[in-house]
Order: sequence, then structure tokens, then C-alpha cells
Amino acid sequence: MKPLYLESRKGIRVLLDGKTLLVRREGDAERIFPVNRLSRVVSHVGVDWDSKALLALAGEGIPTVFIDEEGAVAARVLGSGGERASLVLQLEELLSRADGVDRYEDWRAHHHREQLLSLSRQYSWIGGLPDPDRMRGLLVERLNGWLERQEVVMSLKHLHARTLAWSSERLSHLGVGAQTPHLTGGVIDLPSDLAEILQWRISVRWTVLLRRYPAARGTFADQRRRQRWLTWFYQQLEPSLEKEGRRLLARLHLWAATQDCP
Repeated sequence: MKPLYLESRKGIRVLLDGKTLLVRREGDAERIFPVNRLSRVVSHVGVDWDSKALLALAGEGIPTVFIDEEGAVAARVLGSGGERASLVLQLEELLSRADGVDRYEDWRAHHHREQLLSLSRQYSWIGGLPDPDRMRGLLVERLNGWLERQEVVMSLKHLHARTLAWSSERLSHLGVGAQTPHLTGGVIDLPSDLAEILQWRISVRWTVLLRRYPAARGTFADQRRRQRWLTWFYQQLEPSLEKEGRRLLARLHLWAATQDCP
């Protein structure tokens, strides 16, 4: 699935032919876009739309955003997929702005920095990290060093894989996935960004478990025993992951609706 962008030049008309959009402009060849292959539509307000074409998009739950001369959102059509697509639509509107990606990066960086500062305050063995720009690299370096010395069974890679699986699954229920490639790596990578924030949100609980159970440290010759420990860790972390994940998604919804960083 791909997005459809209709530029601001005059004389463009969009019609419906069965389940296909026909985009016509005088002097140009007619362009054809199957409705079921569209992930979203961003159109200038000057484009002439046939009502049947808009209804076809709405019926498929394909969000359609109309942009004015200043690049601001003038209107939107949601359709039957509205509830599931509400977060997607809000992010669509944000990313259609000239400063949209920068605003999103500010939001992501704020939450990432917030979690790293919280973790650094929890443990004296991590040490003070006064410079936010260097904080992430220093924290990861020190945490990895501690993990290597302890030879823990569950590494940062394991933890990130678990949070990525959670964020990908929850976001797919909200309409973020293969049908929205611009949100999964094309423009921003929302599942990976949320997974990284969540990784640090539950890391305090995770490090407590690692320190509390010395049997989970050391080299495991028996892979089945190692797998049992990994499974146990996942089960112990699941309540924290669910709680923090829901809280983060709620904050993302609120921010996307207001388009204003904390």
C-alpha cells in the first residue's frame, strides 16, 4: 500500500471508476489508483473531488487529509475505520506540516531523555550523567559493561526485542503497520521509537530482577535451562511492560491530538 499525494496545481479532478480512482488534469495522461492499494490520501483543497470518490475512500477507512495554501490541515475525511485510524490520522496531519518531523523528534527525545535520567538516578553504579546529549551513550556503555561482568542471561537485545514485539502488536491494532509505511520507517519509525522508550521505562524493574536472582547469571551450557530463565524474565516483566506501554500510548494520543510537546 502507498500514499497518494495530489499537488496544488489547478485543474485536477478525481473521479471514481468502480473501485479505482481516476486522477485527471488537462494536458496530462489519466492516472489510475486502485482504492484498496492506498494507505492514505493527502490532497490540496484546490483539487476537484467527485463525492463518490470520497465516499469510496471513507468506506474503506482510508484517511484523506486536505491541505490549504499555507500547508495547514483544512479538512479530513475519516470513514468507517475512524476509531482505529484516529492516531494514524493525527500523525498524518502532524507529518504533513513543514515542522512535523521535527516536532515528533522533540517528543521522542523528551521521553527518551526522561527515562534515561530516571534510570541514572536509581543506581549509583551508573554514575552521574549531567550532559543530556551524551547521556544515552554513556548509560548504554555503563549498563552493557555491568551486564558483561555479571554475564546475565537476558541482555539489552532481549529486552528490546520484547518491547518491540509489544509496540508493534499494539500499534497494529491502531492501524499502524504495512499499510502505513511512512510511520514504520519511511518517514518515522514509530514501533521502534516506542520500543526504545519502553525498554528504558521497564529497565529499573529488569535490573532489579537481574540483581536479585544470581542464578540467572553465568554461562549456560544447558540451552533449555537458559530458555526457561528467559521465559521467566518475560513473564515477570509483562505487567510492567503492559502498564508502561499503555501509559506511553495514552501520552502519544494526547500529544498527537494537541501537537504540542510537554
